[in-house]
Amino acid sequence: MKHPPLRRRLIFWAVAAVAVVVAVLLVLVGVGDLRYGGSPSTSATLTVTRVQWTILQGTLNGSTTTGWFGPSNFNYTGADGYPLQTPAGGRFTVGVVLSVLGGHPRPIYSILAGSPFSVASCHPSLPVTVPIDDDAGFDFTIQTPNTPGASLALNITLNALTSTSSVCAGP
Repeated sequence: MKHPPLRRRLIFWAVAAVAVVVAVLLVLVGVGDLRYGGSPSTSATLTVTRVQWTILQGTLNGSTTTGWFGPSNFNYTGADGYPLQTPAGGRFTVGVVLSVLGGHPRPIYSILAGSPFSVASCHPSLPVTVPIDDDAGFDFTIQTPNTPGASLALNITLNALTSTSSVCAGP
């Protein structure tokens, strides 16, 4: 029996090897393990540039400017870990610690995240009363919009004035 020439056998095995590599690559693309384009870390994230807090609150007796929890508006910026890279369409947690001024416990009835963000959950559940002799820490899970590459400010409003039926509300 005569064997094919060496050159023909080498070409056959080279073509077979290329076919196997192409098949493996197609399978990897099909199951989503291999993608063409930018790196997943940059294309699937968004940037929260800062968190702007607003507290709807009353003022202390005898004061026209001092709120029950101090300033009604404050921001989380660079010293607080912002800007923050987070998954687009994912979730992240933001926290705040409140202290009551003026000697009376005060409620936090609800939270609202400005569009396009929404509040996914609250810990502890709202409404809750902040005691006068202790700081109260709150953690809020925020749902991010599915806008990869966006740079957005998160606006959060805490309501300490009126009871609402929607205590952990989104846009």
